[in-house]
Amino acid sequence: LNNRAGAHIADGNLDAAEKDVREALEIELKKSRADRDEKAVARSYQRLGKIYHERGNFTEAISNYKDSIVEHMYHDTPVLLRTSEKAAKAKAAEDYIDPEKSAEAKLKGNQLFRDGEFPEAIKMYTEAIKRNPKDPKVWNNRAACYQKLYELRLGISDAEKAVELDPRYIKGWSRLGQMYYGIKDFVKSRT
Repeated sequence: LNNRAGAHIADGNLDAAEKDVREALEIELKKSRADRDEKAVARSYQRLGKIYHERGNFTEAISNYKDSIVEHMYHDTPVLLRTSEKAAKAKAAEDYIDPEKSAEAKLKGNQLFRDGEFPEAIKMYTEAIKRNPKDPKVWNNRAACYQKLYELRLGISDAEKAVELDPRYIKGWSRLGQMYYGIKDFVKSRT
């Protein structure tokens, strides 16, 4: 059943694969712990993890990969687990993107900046960046906060990101030059 499930996974027939894996798992889990084939159980959980990963259900994939590792450590299971964890993290970041909420956070950050509350403004700009990481203005605004706090290396990083996103963004280039000048890197401050 497990081998047939593997073939179904390769063919993209995930429903048939899941049915076979669950049946194989049920057979093994009915046995006593002493009679159980840990490798077969581990392979079943691993295959369930692959099925859930392919469906985009990374939480279930991660859970099944962890169950697989508990039963038996196949050399590829930790790699599959890390792949699902990275995919889950990327999906969470992608789901978090919302340009409207980014604009709201940016406005709050702008007000905090005007009020001289730079650490709080950094938090708001960071939220805006998480909500819309492709907006060079927010990166540049956070760089301005770092500049005000004399955290020029952090500011340089943000200003570089701003001009990377929009090479024609003059304010970003200006800020970058100011900060390079501030750390006495006069060559880079002119470029």
